[in-house]
Amino acid sequence: TIPAKTPVEVRKTLDGRLFVWYKGKPYPLMEATRNKATKTPEKKKESSEKKSYKPGPDHPWRKYRPTNSKELKPA
Repeated sequence: TIPAKTPVEVRKTLDGRLFVWYKGKPYPLMEATRNKATKTPEKKKESSEKKSYKPGPDHPWRKYRPTNSKELKPA
């Protein structure tokens, strides 16, 4: 197998076949088929909703009182 993200050389023959050359050896490429994905009904996650946080009455943020700049100046 060829490691992921390895630089390789891709060659196309005159009859349209594709080959990957890695370390001097050809590896034929084949067309991959995709399975049709079935849609599943979307489920809403209750935990994904963000709930706002309200600090309690004794939280340090509640005790902080911004000072008025006029109060700091001497009269």
